[in-house]
Order: sequence, then structure tokens, then C-alpha cells
Amino acid sequence: MKVGSTSVKSYLADFGNTIHLGKINGKYVLLLESDSILFERVFEA
Repeated sequence: MKVGSTSVKSYLADFGNTIHLGKINGKYVLLLESDSILFERVFEA
């Protein structure tokens, strides 16, 4: 899944019932339920 310049490399089934996709005013909305979120900065040349 890619949102803008952010990529998530995983199977959607790995998220189970904690991922929600919707559309509001013509734009897509993604909601992830979690106790914590970790962002790792990766540089690719």
C-alpha cells in the first residue's frame, strides 16, 4: 500500500480488523488502530 510518499509493505490480512478504508469528500481515508506506531526512516539511493 502506498499513501503519498509513504509505503507500507505488508499483507492487509496482517492487520485483521484494525484497518479501515473509506472515502470522504472524494478523498481516501485510512484509519489504523494500534497501541503504538513506529516510524523508521529509510534512505534509498
